[in-house]
Amino acid sequence: MSPDYTYAACITMFINGKNTVYDFMEGGHNSLDIFTKIEKVKIVLSPVISGMTDKEVQAMLCHCWHYKLERKKDLTPQEHELFDLLLKNGLSSKTIYHWFCLNVAPDHIKQKIRERKISVVDAISQSNAWRKLKTQRGSVRLMEDIREVIGGLTWKSQEPTQD
Repeated sequence: MSPDYTYAACITMFINGKNTVYDFMEGGHNSLDIFTKIEKVKIVLSPVISGMTDKEVQAMLCHCWHYKLERKKDLTPQEHELFDLLLKNGLSSKTIYHWFCLNVAPDHIKQKIRERKISVVDAISQSNAWRKLKTQRGSVRLMEDIREVIGGLTWKSQEPTQD
């Protein structure tokens, strides 16, 4: 498939079953960014994921990936449907899961991905580091607030003893 097909034509091809999502996305591998691919995957998976948030879909994809690796023994019926839909369309649960992880990345990382300055693996790594740093900042501030509160108190052990 040539990359000059419009988005609507590609969706029509998916619906009519003339082409699989995998064939289209790999055929246009260099022409599409990750976020466009995510939207196309959402359309294909819509029978199973309709009405769900991205975080819920991400969790289900993680379960499917672990099921494929035989780390998870059982899937819920909805996760089974999702897993079957992924297999029917030739999509990797690991890849789609990583794409959905980037959906919640900070804006400056998303911009680097769109400009193709970093790879998907590097973007996931930077996103995790950024999220960890963000939570650490919050915990450091909380610890400082606790120190201020405790520092203002007089403990029994700190009171001068009378001999």
